This record gives sequence, C-alpha cells and structure tokens, in this order.
Amino acid sequence: CFSVGYEATGNLIVGNLLSYIRENNGFSIKSPENDFIGNVAAGTKGRGFEMSLDWKTYGEDDKSNGNLIGPGGSMRRKAMGIFRDNTAHSSLYQGFRLHHFEQFFTFHNEVDVPIFQNMKAYRNMNHGIYAYNVIAAEW
Repeated sequence: CFSVGYEATGNLIVGNLLSYIRENNGFSIKSPENDFIGNVAAGTKGRGFEMSLDWKTYGEDDKSNGNLIGPGGSMRRKAMGIFRDNTAHSSLYQGFRLHHFEQFFTFHNEVDVPIFQNMKAYRNMNHGIYAYNVIAAEW
C-alpha cells in the first residue's frame, strides 16, 4: 500500500495499481499537499483511498503555547494538490473515504477549495465515496 504522511508535500503519485491489499487501505493519505493522478486501488481489505486530515491525530497540536493548532498549521486547512482520474473498486469498506477538508476557512472563497475530478468507485461493500466534514469542495 501507499502511505503518504502528514509531513509529505509536493509529491506526484501517478498511474499506480494497487491490487489485493490484505491489510488496511490501498492509499493512506495524511497530507493534502500532494498530487494523485490516475491511480487504481482494487480489492483492498480496508479502503481504496483514505484521506483523513484530522489535526488531533498527527501531532499538530501545540498546547505549550496555549493553542490547539501548532506552528505548522492545521492539515485540514492547507491547500490541496490535484486529485484526478482515481479509481477504487472491490474494497471491503469504502472506495474513497474523505475526512476533514476545511480549506474554505483559510482562503475564504469558493475557488481555492478541494477539487475531486473524475473519481470512479464501484463494487465497494459499504460506500463508493464517503465524505465527512468536507466544506465547499468541488466534485
């Protein structure tokens, strides 16, 4: 499987096929600042693509300074790279699980929001595309 951590930025992940993943997710994405184009996750025991940007989980809290968002900023509000032409099928849970995209609060417009282009999901057991707390995205 592909695991892209919250510290990863500026990467181009293009044209990969992940098939019959026995553990977890096909693509586990923690940072929105990367480009995913033309990838396929097929037959995963978890999710095909999981993009979960929850700041509480990834060490961004800086309680020593009395705030909840650390100096690196919230992953939820960072600019998103390209997410285009990706396919998820035959996953045990969701084909795409998208959590916590709040870029609207950073840029305060409906232009600089996450854009999910030409996503395909089929034959997934629970959901094709499951989105939670995704604010002002374009589908």
